Amino acid sequence: MHWAVAMEYRPDNPCERVAATLRRQQRVVRHMRALPHAEVAEAVATVRASGATTAAKLAFEFLCC
Repeated sequence: MHWAVAMEYRPDNPCERVAATLRRQQRVVRHMRALPHAEVAEAVATVRASGATTAAKLAFEFLCC
C-alpha cells in the first residue's frame, strides 16, 4: 500500500485506519510436530483403509506429497 500511495495510485493507506481498531491477537499458536519421514507411508495406508470420504483421503495424500 505504501508503494501505491507513493506512485499516486491511492491518496492514502486504508490499512492505517483499520490497524487502529484491530487488537493484537492474544492467542499463542502451538504447532504440532511433523510426522517422521519413515512413518509417512504407514500413515497414508492407514488413511486409505479408513472410512473417510474419497475426497478426504485424496486431500491427505495431496498434503503429503
